Amino acid sequence: MLLRESKYPMVQAKYEPAEINALHAYVQSQGIGTAIVAAAEGIAAEWGRAYVGLAVGLDNPGARRLYERLGYEQWTNGQVLDEWTEKDADGNIIRSHRDLCEYLLKPLTSNSISGQA
Repeated sequence: MLLRESKYPMVQAKYEPAEINALHAYVQSQGIGTAIVAAAEGIAAEWGRAYVGLAVGLDNPGARRLYERLGYEQWTNGQVLDEWTEKDADGNIIRSHRDLCEYLLKPLTSNSISGQA
């Protein structure tokens, strides 16, 4: 899913990125994740966003390597707490999650992450 803005207030205040959220690539090493991210970046550019961001779990180094290969950089303001719920087919909450994540950003223009004040 691509959000028009970050769900993390501190990220939104500084970068105003579009945000990739809940990317699940069950099949790996076949280019599917890369294609999904590229499509999301294209939509974000159409929306006029200068950045795309995403949170990646500390326990997911494979995903982090993919995002870094695609040009994403860790933002310099620390980790974010991702809170979300799993729901059953009827919409009932079956589990709540709280995951500490690294936040990664990719400039879609000539901006840079480290150059942002």
